[in-house]
Amino acid sequence: MSVRLVSYILLISLLSNSVKSQDFKELDSIADHIVKDYGIRGIAMVGVKNGEVIYSRGVGYANEHHKMDSSTPLYIASNTKAFIGLAMAQLIAKGKISPDDRLIDYIDRKYFPEALAVEQITLKDVISHSHGLSNDPITFRTSSSGEYPNDIRELLKFTEYYPKGDTLVKKHRYSNLGYLLLGMVVENITGQSWKEYLLQHVLSPLEMKGSSPYLPKGALADKMAIPYHFRSKTPLKLVKKDNTMHAAGGMITTLDDMGTWLNFMTAEDNKTNVFGLDIHPYFKTLADTDDSLGPLKIHGYGYGWYFGSFFDLPFNFHTGGFSGHASLMSYMPDLETGFFIFINEQSRMFRSALQLVLVYYSIIMDHPGKAKVNEMFSAMSRDIYQNYKPENLVKVDAQLQTIPTGTFVSEKYGTLKIIKIDLEYYLYLGANLHSIAYRGPLTNTWKAEFVPGSIENFSLQSEGETDKIRFGDDFGYFTRTNR
Repeated sequence: MSVRLVSYILLISLLSNSVKSQDFKELDSIADHIVKDYGIRGIAMVGVKNGEVIYSRGVGYANEHHKMDSSTPLYIASNTKAFIGLAMAQLIAKGKISPDDRLIDYIDRKYFPEALAVEQITLKDVISHSHGLSNDPITFRTSSSGEYPNDIRELLKFTEYYPKGDTLVKKHRYSNLGYLLLGMVVENITGQSWKEYLLQHVLSPLEMKGSSPYLPKGALADKMAIPYHFRSKTPLKLVKKDNTMHAAGGMITTLDDMGTWLNFMTAEDNKTNVFGLDIHPYFKTLADTDDSLGPLKIHGYGYGWYFGSFFDLPFNFHTGGFSGHASLMSYMPDLETGFFIFINEQSRMFRSALQLVLVYYSIIMDHPGKAKVNEMFSAMSRDIYQNYKPENLVKVDAQLQTIPTGTFVSEKYGTLKIIKIDLEYYLYLGANLHSIAYRGPLTNTWKAEFVPGSIENFSLQSEGETDKIRFGDDFGYFTRTNR
């Protein structure tokens, strides 16, 4: 046995034995500073090691009436992908599917445009975001507007290559489309919706009783963490509803349950024993990536996880973000430790959350680079906070600008309704989204903020007596209907 290997084993042993004596006062201090001095509304954190929760804390508020605590319902957005990834790993372990199977073995070829070479795309490509496809209408409507057909496969006709107009390029490009497709695959194989499959075959065996692909009801809904912006104590409008809890980003959880999840991820025996399956293929890179941020390196992606390293030790993670619901789950398998963080913040101040993640692991490792990591991310947060400049949105004045009212329809994006109340215009897109109309740069243009922090542009382009409303630069048109 080499000296280097002996030293490595000794390091792991020392780290394991010292877990009970870890001092997280510095982590507490940083979190308190972020909430107090930057106006962040709330932070929730949990850390595990050797099968135990060693740190759990809520800082600040989940909403106007409830503080963050271990039972606060948290929307984790794209972290849902890791649970869908686990569902795929289960089906592979059961022999129901193979990573080398073609996508069209489970989603009929007829749903895709004939010009696309979808028969060349495998499940492995889809699981690793390397399918080479794009479909903005299906991702927008399932994540935001909530208006889509009962069979969402009907929207696959809008699928195209990425980049648009190119040929099929199997290169890792993160998007929601692949995991929406996997939700369809799960339903094809099991006869259950992806939501019911996760409840029965993933969340229930793990005893994650506070987790669900459905939004909470009653008293739990009252406790749920809702979105804020650090410049205001007033909550942002809520966008998520059950009809936008989709397979690429549709799960609610709690700190208690994320402690359970991370304990499962960091205990090798559990990967086999909880489900009675060998699902180790779930924990490896399927597509290469190359990115870095200081000592954090990212090497690959697979099954809903990014695989990389932190201070040269394996570090696996995923993030989730949507309108003031930002989270990051992570684990370091060699150290059998994991950490999850949630912040109900809308802006780029989520970098502060990453600071807390990496400080946690630096404390666990007792790494001399901790001070440099802390300094690096503190500087990022200060810069974002000090240089933040919100877009200056001014309401359309109906006395100065006329916007067409009525109902308009886009094959890609659904139904747009525009109404005028007194001297203001209001836009309603799909089942969920609404916004007041804001002035655009020209008299025939206007803007909307359906999702806080995301500005959509519209312009009037009439043809004869027909009003056509252009959506964005290349999203197409809404045309008037008599409905």
